[in-house]
Amino acid sequence: MSDEILTILFTDVEWSTALHAAKGDVEARRILGGCDELIRQQVREHGGREIKSTGDGFLIAFGSPRRAVACALAIQKAAVQVSAPSGYVPGSTPARCPRREATCSVGR
Repeated sequence: MSDEILTILFTDVEWSTALHAAKGDVEARRILGGCDELIRQQVREHGGREIKSTGDGFLIAFGSPRRAVACALAIQKAAVQVSAPSGYVPGSTPARCPRREATCSVGR
């Protein structure tokens, strides 16, 4: 076992159960797949390592707290850019996954 210090980041898509109920499993998985790819892209760009996918979230490891926080902020920014209504003011609403059907929560 290594003595390496890791920082762990958890993500979760809020209301994913309600999304499945409202849209059906096939459509919900398509929507959530967009959120998954958004998160995975940021994890790659920030040097993280996906440890586990939970279906509507991730367990991700980073070699430093700085990388983990930078990734979490980048996920929030990317999610807002994909789904925020016109005129959005950062910090006024949670970051959202594609098409606003589910909320992509990171570090709040």
